[in-house]
Amino acid sequence: MSPATQGVKKLTVLFCSSEVVPFSKTGGLGDVAGALPKALKRQGHDVRVVTPLYGFIDRRKYGIRSLGKKVPVGIGHRVFEAALHRGFLPDSRIPVYFIEHQGYFDRKGIYQEDGADYPDNLDRFAFFSKGSLEMLPVLGWRPRIVHANDWQTALVPVYLKTLLREIDFYQAIKTLFTIHNLGYQGLFEPESFPRTGLGSDLFTFDGLEYYGKGNLLKGAILFADMLTTVSPHYSREIRTGEYGFGLEGVLQNRGNDL
Repeated sequence: MSPATQGVKKLTVLFCSSEVVPFSKTGGLGDVAGALPKALKRQGHDVRVVTPLYGFIDRRKYGIRSLGKKVPVGIGHRVFEAALHRGFLPDSRIPVYFIEHQGYFDRKGIYQEDGADYPDNLDRFAFFSKGSLEMLPVLGWRPRIVHANDWQTALVPVYLKTLLREIDFYQAIKTLFTIHNLGYQGLFEPESFPRTGLGSDLFTFDGLEYYGKGNLLKGAILFADMLTTVSPHYSREIRTGEYGFGLEGVLQNRGNDL
């Protein structure tokens, strides 16, 4: 053990991200997801990553192999099946679990195509968020912390504190949620809310409702155990009316955890 890691309590961390360099990227989130797990690993932590298996990812190039495991992912009254694959972050032994669903992820883009957002992005990333949690018992691995990032994984802390809270396996898991860009919040029409699998009691002013729409990012801000941003300056900025995009009040209320 190096001097830098002496006295550091070893944690088990699942890093959950919709994009991870070098497999997928649209912006800074992908860079962070490809680098931060390595930094945590150097500190002595057991870090693993989960991300969707998009159709454009070159499985042979990155040595991505099927684990031969299927995960039933229940969202409301619907049950989907995810296939699990595994690769590694380059120049490391950090496992990257890839969630495969051809209908949702075998596409040319991550969030959009030809300049237009995919109309089923809510369904796609609700599935990814729930699947990231429901794969854990199948793998036989329980992290101490799930680190979710941006609106695409914002339902992870919500699901843990609601739909999964009575299941023993999940009760000791804590969540950290990082806001990389508050301008993207995962907004959707109110009639789409049942597709998250959450009860209507959460579509309220004190829940995921936001000016008549659903807001995934707001859900993560409310339900995550701890919140972080990309810098101390940004964490202060987003608590102001100028940069809070309508969520400054919610962030101010969570100020001690941000």
